[in-house]
Amino acid sequence: MGKFWRKGRERKITVDDMIRISKEKGGHFFDDSTMQHFGSQIHGADLVAGKYFITSEKKSVSDHTRVYTVREFDSSTGEVKVIGEFGAYTSLEEAEQALTDLIEKQT
Repeated sequence: MGKFWRKGRERKITVDDMIRISKEKGGHFFDDSTMQHFGSQIHGADLVAGKYFITSEKKSVSDHTRVYTVREFDSSTGEVKVIGEFGAYTSLEEAEQALTDLIEKQT
């Protein structure tokens, strides 16, 4: 992954931390039933810059093609939002590059 995935200056939040925080705040994004319904997978073990991560899901109920989405986690509310558009990327590499570009713009 891009160089920003390893920088030490951001607060490190793991995917497990994110899921725990979300559930503590009453969120359902990471519920097993929700993840299974959408065929969701989380890519990476840590959040990038303390708040970004990538998921892949089925494109639709009838189309099981995998699409990739860059997302942002708000640790104060437990909410997850899409950065850009849902399923905007057709590969993990494209989503990783988009996230790297986003981080570069912020620095």
